[in-house]
Amino acid sequence: MIVGRLAVLCCVIGLATTALAGDCELQLTGLQGPVRARLEIQIGDRKFVDVWQESFAELTKFYDFDGDQKLNAAEAARLPSVAAFREVLAAGFTPSFGDVPEFAALDANSDKFVDASEVAAFYRAAGLGQPFVGAGKMTHTKSLNAALVKMLDADGNGQVSIDELKKAASAIAKFDRNDDEMIGAGELVAGLKYPGAAGSYLLKAAAKEAPSKPKFAAAVLPASKEETSAEFVVAIRIVAAEADKAKPPVLSAASPAEAKLSGGSLTLTKPGLQFVLRADPGRLQETSDGAYKRLERRFGDDDTNDDAQLDAAEIEKSQGTEWKNLLAIADRNADSQLAETELKAWLALQKQFAAGQVLLTLLDGGSGLFELLDGNRDGALSAAELRAAVERAEKAGAIQDGQLDLSKLPTTIVITASAGYPQSVLGVSHRSGPAWFLAMDRNLDGEVSRREFTGPAAAFTRLDTNGDDILSEAEATAK
Repeated sequence: MIVGRLAVLCCVIGLATTALAGDCELQLTGLQGPVRARLEIQIGDRKFVDVWQESFAELTKFYDFDGDQKLNAAEAARLPSVAAFREVLAAGFTPSFGDVPEFAALDANSDKFVDASEVAAFYRAAGLGQPFVGAGKMTHTKSLNAALVKMLDADGNGQVSIDELKKAASAIAKFDRNDDEMIGAGELVAGLKYPGAAGSYLLKAAAKEAPSKPKFAAAVLPASKEETSAEFVVAIRIVAAEADKAKPPVLSAASPAEAKLSGGSLTLTKPGLQFVLRADPGRLQETSDGAYKRLERRFGDDDTNDDAQLDAAEIEKSQGTEWKNLLAIADRNADSQLAETELKAWLALQKQFAAGQVLLTLLDGGSGLFELLDGNRDGALSAAELRAAVERAEKAGAIQDGQLDLSKLPTTIVITASAGYPQSVLGVSHRSGPAWFLAMDRNLDGEVSRREFTGPAAAFTRLDTNGDDILSEAEATAK
């Protein structure tokens, strides 16, 4: 079964435990030094490492043609290349390309045979069977900081006082070119495409410890079998796609004082560091399901004599090289024909591989005011987020002598956990409330302003119990 929807389940602060091979240990670097974080991955109710152990066992079993529970040189020659295995992250299956593993590299004990543990060890050494971490660095931090200071600096002295910061929400109108009562990054800096970074750089674990000068504000730490301590320990669980897809990821925190939930993301803070984890369903399920169904349909179309197998003539007659490529890796009995049972067995194996494809897209946001204020990670600042500007800046220690001090802004690191590549590295606003409230909330910021409200003015005044010209979900649902 392909699993697709992600849920970040819990966060525990300051926990010392033994990390598993499927965990991802990170060193996050903030203004006040490094912080250790561990992301514990689960697939359904199973540990990530166990799912991959089963995958390597199933891979060995698939190519064990004589059933002796180990692979000889001829059988091992059918194993997918490391490059093909990495393609599962995007395509959902191992295509037929790349150099097959050298038998000598697989046969660790030199007994002329390869068992499941040796297969697992080979692929794990190549970085497979663990979460992928793709990193990118946001490049617009300084320009966004300057634009926000200009927007908030009412008296033009080049600084933002705490009183000016308190009026941040009212400053939206001047810069809100699309009149949605929000200020997007592209409205602050013309032509800017936010976040301007993708997780295209593969972060690999250092040999022994984190590098002294990491390329990003985070580095992957090597796996350790010993007890380790981490300031942040977050459990990520991928749940079955058959669950209600319409619901957003479920998040909860064991230490509310240290972790804040907002708009479908989990924010954890330490002095000088803001670490945001968000869950994204990912694109893999849709991509892989489409590929599997297409192959099944094509098999039926190309099996012209309906004998449940493609012979050499039918394969030659079919368009493209797909069946020829599959024949090389899926023809288990080596009879130069592809039986329907062989195709189904190969697809079942690919589904097993796809189930464990977890990508962590890490964006290094630097010390950005925009990143500090954008609580739901949607790339725009709502009136509600700007009303919370003073509170956020004070908690971050960025208010000094009554002024906003940009040099004190925390380093922001955003990680999007997804099954395969994410649908978006920006958040989606998860809203709730009565149907009329959701319909009137045109800019999707979770509130209804007086301008958005389409009912009688008297009704708005009655509902707006605190008189701030904004209807919150609580006010909309109050009896």
